[in-house]
Amino acid sequence: MKELKDPKFFILIAVGLVLTGIAGWEYIDFKSQEEYIAPPPTKDMPVITPPTSPPPSGATTEEETIVEKETSEPQAPVQTQPHTYTVSMQATAFSPSSLTINKGDTVRFVNNDTKDHWPASDVHPVHEIYPEFDPRAVIAPGEEWSFTFERVGEWGVHDHRSPYITGKIIVE
Repeated sequence: MKELKDPKFFILIAVGLVLTGIAGWEYIDFKSQEEYIAPPPTKDMPVITPPTSPPPSGATTEEETIVEKETSEPQAPVQTQPHTYTVSMQATAFSPSSLTINKGDTVRFVNNDTKDHWPASDVHPVHEIYPEFDPRAVIAPGEEWSFTFERVGEWGVHDHRSPYITGKIIVE
């Protein structure tokens, strides 16, 4: 019983508890860094539609627009050549994280990391806001995937393999 009152015994117990705590923390931290792979979507998952924004102030009603079209001279629509933009997929971010493009433009997602990435439309994990905007597979290091945006709107993008990596594509 005398050894239980010895300060060395308590120090030994304290050191053992600290080491056990550190080992447990490292295990938890290691587990949290493993890549998350979401389950495939099922037919029972809800469909989430993107919110619609109200018309800007001063916008004309449909009736006013029709009258304007009837009374004004027709104007040729401004046509621009489609452009291709590049987004770099890196270890912790898309670069650029926000991009404004025109309808019909293409965005090339290039994997400049040492790990796989998977760019896709929100909402994780089902990608149903813009379901066509999903390669449906990982993009390996050094490889790329391109997508032509044919829908106007603000499209959230995330990395399906690392959902904390997010960005936005604004299509005008």
